[in-house]
Amino acid sequence: MTWIDLMKALGSEFQKLRPGKISARESFLGRVNSLARAERQNSPRLDDILRNYIKTQKWPELQPNDLFFLRERYRFAYEYAGIASITLNHPRQMLRNPGPKSTEDAAILEFLLVDVWNRTGVRNWLAPLHRMQEVQRQPGKSHPGSALA
Repeated sequence: MTWIDLMKALGSEFQKLRPGKISARESFLGRVNSLARAERQNSPRLDDILRNYIKTQKWPELQPNDLFFLRERYRFAYEYAGIASITLNHPRQMLRNPGPKSTEDAAILEFLLVDVWNRTGVRNWLAPLHRMQEVQRQPGKSHPGSALA
């Protein structure tokens, strides 16, 4: 699997994981602590769902919250892979023990969607949301990136 193959696979799956009519994001909007708690509670189950999907290429029936959190993992993995591709020649260089070629692609996907997400991805995903929530709670303050700052 090349970087291009990896980015296409992640982007394609991200597009397929469309939330239903009522987005889970709407239910968490402005409530970052609720979002963090829900992610933490669902994480082990989503890890298992992802590991199984990587092996079988079949999704079980997914709930709206599942779709929301899986899409966020795929978005993060896509961005992480894009950054890693600048310094690494091949995706297998992200793995400590790449193993046989036949299992390498699955190991790369699991590394990005489960291991990296659980180690740093979820924190990096939530940090700007926490900051935006803090700014919104401060009267008279605008978002640091806005023209009004």
